Amino acid sequence: MKARALVIAGVVAAAAGIGVACSSLKSPDDVADGARDASEATVDGPSEGGDGEAGREAGVDGAVDARGDGALDSAADAATIPDAPADCSPLAPPTITEFAVTSTAGAGPSSIVLGPDGNMWFTLNAAFGSTNANTGNALGRISPDGSTQTSFALPTAGSGPADLVVGPDGNIWFTEFRVGQVGHIAPDGTGAVEYTLPATGSQPNGIAVGPDGKIWFTDLGANSVGWIPVTGGQATEIPLPEGNSFPAGILAGPDGDVWFAEQRGNRIAKIATTAGATPTEYTIPTTVNPHGLTFGPDGNVWFAEYGATGIGRMTLDGGFAEFPAGASSWRIVSGPDGNLWFTENGAASMIGRITPNGTVSAWPVTANSSVTGIASGPHVTGGATVWFTEQASDKIGRVTICVGGVLVPLSVWAAPPGAPPRHPPSPGMQVLGISSGAREHTSCCRARGRLAKRPGAPS
Repeated sequence: MKARALVIAGVVAAAAGIGVACSSLKSPDDVADGARDASEATVDGPSEGGDGEAGREAGVDGAVDARGDGALDSAADAATIPDAPADCSPLAPPTITEFAVTSTAGAGPSSIVLGPDGNMWFTLNAAFGSTNANTGNALGRISPDGSTQTSFALPTAGSGPADLVVGPDGNIWFTEFRVGQVGHIAPDGTGAVEYTLPATGSQPNGIAVGPDGKIWFTDLGANSVGWIPVTGGQATEIPLPEGNSFPAGILAGPDGDVWFAEQRGNRIAKIATTAGATPTEYTIPTTVNPHGLTFGPDGNVWFAEYGATGIGRMTLDGGFAEFPAGASSWRIVSGPDGNLWFTENGAASMIGRITPNGTVSAWPVTANSSVTGIASGPHVTGGATVWFTEQASDKIGRVTICVGGVLVPLSVWAAPPGAPPRHPPSPGMQVLGISSGAREHTSCCRARGRLAKRPGAPS
């Protein structure tokens, strides 16, 4: 089955100058040839079960990407891909593997995140009426090689866990959409605690760690965003300026604010973490109903268009661009290869990839599976990984990306609570396998498989 490749008119696929090794970074012409080859390559259909790959330890150099959005949550500025081939292109078709959910505590996997224990954690909320009779109130965990799964029932029955994130305390925090609660659980699956939100009709949706170290969430039912201290207790909610906005995805921004999507409001918005702050909203020129969002390696906001068939991009000052993707999308993440990955959850059921310059490719998974959540995962033998959920078919999927020397983007966005926010990559920053301009770079790296530091960054 051939991968779909949508090349945006007037966009050169290789403007980012993607190469494969420090000693042989490719020119834009070379990479353009590679991109064309990748778009014409065939990929095998999805397979069931594990593929025998050995799991690798979590994170990179001790860093954990709690949200799965490419913003590492430690000060590590370099990392290594174990055993990645040096002769592969990051634009080559990925390998996609699907694992059936074995949980007896719930079904309907929705959101997914890399846990502090090196496993992938996911919500089980049965939103699509799975045949599993005991549904809607559990979290699941799967090992990097897919061989081991465990599930943990949450205290409140039928709570409908919607989203999850790793908190600064090392616990997995989650929203419970159906019962108006947020909660957390230890990485060993014990000590689950739930907190009832104060707003009437609360339906918490997305969740993220804010630049201030608090747990932030969107509340669809209360038409608000809110936060709760990582120590627990009373949550605070801030009403949105416009009614029926349907706040969805949320994450910390490079500017020190919290950013979120307003699906029905057709807006991208942000709010400062200071007391009394109110949201600033940016209306998208066309009706696309954004849901998930992330920050790309270019420092811009990228968002999935649930109500349209594209991927959107917004600069921090409100400039919009859109790129056709062929189907409705739900979530998007900044991947370990310098590209952005997204889920297409319509009948097509695809995993998509878009380069920072707008070239889109997509690969099929199980049909009509409602592909929803997506997150960067740990590295395994053969490459880096992106993981996704198939809510209607009760499966967890893994995308293995052959990226050679390319690795997770620098930890330039996340900063510890109280520290100045980090900034998006500067024009002069060079990363192994990725150059920031349409020209060849000849010196960039400390060693094969490691990231170069931003000029002036601490050792």
